[in-house]
Amino acid sequence: MIWRFADAPAKFRSLHINSSEPDWLVFVPRSFQSPDVDEAIVGGAASVSRYDPPGGGIVYVGMASIGSFAKGNVSFFQPPARMTAGDQPANARAAANKY
Repeated sequence: MIWRFADAPAKFRSLHINSSEPDWLVFVPRSFQSPDVDEAIVGGAASVSRYDPPGGGIVYVGMASIGSFAKGNVSFFQPPARMTAGDQPANARAAANKY
């Protein structure tokens, strides 16, 4: 699951102890972890930190690539404004709430 950092669950935001506030936060449940997922998340960002929360999974926090913003491209998912927690797939919602 991916959120703008300010909108991410506090239990995941609290893992980030750096003084800078990142643009986004991604939670990858243990069942979805793979080197390909790691590369897809880490490879497209200017700065990424990785955390292992209690209970499993991986939390990534990062800054969007400056070059992507300059070109008008954003390297992370932006849900429509009308999207609510109820619009998320049930399995993703359950995985995020589990931790």
